[in-house]
Amino acid sequence: MKIKYILFLSFLFLNTSFLSGKAMENFNDTISIEYKNGVVLVPVTIDGVSYPFILDTGASRGFVYKSSSFTMHKSDKKYYTMDVNQKTGTLDITQPMEIKIGNYIIPNYQFSIMGGTGFDCFSEGIIGFNMFENVIMKIDVRNNILILTNQKQLFEKEYGIDVKYKTKNSRPAISYNIASTKNDWAIFDTGANLFFQYDINKLKYNPELANQVVWSDTGRTTYSVHGLGDSSKVAFINPRVFAVGDISFNNAHIQAKEGESFLGAKILEYCAVIIDPFSKKIKFEPYSMSKTIEIKGTEKNEIMSFVDSKLTVVMINENSKLYKLGVRKNDVILEIDGVIVSDICSLLAIKNALSDTSNHKLKMIDLNGNLKMFEIK
Repeated sequence: MKIKYILFLSFLFLNTSFLSGKAMENFNDTISIEYKNGVVLVPVTIDGVSYPFILDTGASRGFVYKSSSFTMHKSDKKYYTMDVNQKTGTLDITQPMEIKIGNYIIPNYQFSIMGGTGFDCFSEGIIGFNMFENVIMKIDVRNNILILTNQKQLFEKEYGIDVKYKTKNSRPAISYNIASTKNDWAIFDTGANLFFQYDINKLKYNPELANQVVWSDTGRTTYSVHGLGDSSKVAFINPRVFAVGDISFNNAHIQAKEGESFLGAKILEYCAVIIDPFSKKIKFEPYSMSKTIEIKGTEKNEIMSFVDSKLTVVMINENSKLYKLGVRKNDVILEIDGVIVSDICSLLAIKNALSDTSNHKLKMIDLNGNLKMFEIK
């Protein structure tokens, strides 16, 4: 039995400013990256020291955490923001600093400063889409490389499917097709560690897709700039049709909730991606060299979030194995296989051990303070 969790970052910013990166003529640089916990980690050099940052095309600008280990100085400027959970507020921003991604230099960059989102246990911040306005980038997680170049013809002869994109709030939005309806637009968001999220408000206009909902529940699932969002309905769907350009994805388990639709980082497990800001195209290069891709994995049946620093079952499918064993919504997980789960970092450290074919022991507590012990076989 595999325990699933949701943790993704997605940002909408009403106010952005930056200085574009510098790249010499015929620039071409290959940078080692890491695909970890469903997101891409890129080494960013600040004051001569390299730090891991999340590459997040769904963020319009860059962020650092208040807990980041490098020295930063606040400027006297602030930014008003509204995040994906529709929560608003202001963020401090740093004084200008020079950062480097490989040999690509971004001078006088100012990060927004935010609190931790859970991913601060293995990253120092977020690299937003605005840092790559003047450079083409290829993300290839199978070979763990990021290629940055201003050579416009470099990838022209490579096999792939070109999809035009438009910018929405300084982020790339691409066309997709679901349930045989007319094409719609979704943010391409490498900061979201899932395959696809659909705007649940559109389900009422798409009865074919609505009939493909497997289960639904309400709960708090989405972390963003201003913390964990309020409780909202989420539907889990296995659409018969999902396509981006001429590429069809089978077994594409998706979720629907209120907010923007976006294509997440999980697609990088099946395709290398080239984002070209000069032609406003994204090229998807299937590793299988096929236009039909089978997505691995099964439907999520249990969703967990850290609520008040406690790992809580915020949603559960009543037809799932864990529900039949006695796990209920709002139960708090204390230990998994004897390991105390005190924060997102400890969950990430053990989640890979929770496989469908293994036996696991859960120690939980319900709303009434009753301890619950389960053995999953």
